[in-house]
Amino acid sequence: MCATPHGPISIQWKRDPEFTLSVALPPGVSARLDLPASGDSSGVILAGHRIEATRVGSRWILADPVKGQLTLEGH
Repeated sequence: MCATPHGPISIQWKRDPEFTLSVALPPGVSARLDLPASGDSSGVILAGHRIEATRVGSRWILADPVKGQLTLEGH
């Protein structure tokens, strides 16, 4: 957990075998995120749907900022 002037940010992640990132942002706060991309990774999933992300080397960079509480998966 990380304290900010707007409230705490919670981040949890695991790699088992795909990368999963869970984040909770305080109200009114958005973040630009990127995730590790394995060699055969084909995209990023949010709530069962592929979201727009660009692969740059070994990272997936999300096209849009995120808000609230969510879990992203690299596939």
